[in-house]
Amino acid sequence: NDIFQDLDAVCGSRQALYAFLSRLFERELTEEIIKELQEKTEAMAQLAPLKELGNKKLNEGLMNLESYLKESVSKPREKVTEALSVEFKGLFLGVWGSPDHPSESEYASGSREAEEKRKQVKEIYQSVGLDKADAFTETDDHVAVELQFMSYISKETIAVAKSRDQEKAL
Repeated sequence: NDIFQDLDAVCGSRQALYAFLSRLFERELTEEIIKELQEKTEAMAQLAPLKELGNKKLNEGLMNLESYLKESVSKPREKVTEALSVEFKGLFLGVWGSPDHPSESEYASGSREAEEKRKQVKEIYQSVGLDKADAFTETDDHVAVELQFMSYISKETIAVAKSRDQEKAL
């Protein structure tokens, strides 16, 4: 089996998954995005190579996602949008009490440690020529930004794999 072909397939799936998850954590889903997810069955097909990695928890999560999307098609889209909005607000905006903040620095023991965590993440982005878009007002260590970065790295790995440079791909 060709390692570069496998790398291309797995990184393609990772790119799709990271981009998808980044969008989920960025802001509430709109009815338009939900419609797109429900109608695009190839979105789940893109993730199929990840199932072949044999990671039980990942496979379970992918099956849950696939099941939810299939089930949601039979429901009115506005109801699905409303239910997901409630979940998002409950998790990240504190509607259910103390919210789970999607930025690592929020869990630091002090402001100096928090700033150091944000600085480290920003330096990693800059090391490959990236910076967070100013329009996204959350911190650099927000999970949506980190997942988008991982999507980018997966995309870059695909390009390197196509050049068949194993050392650079790794």
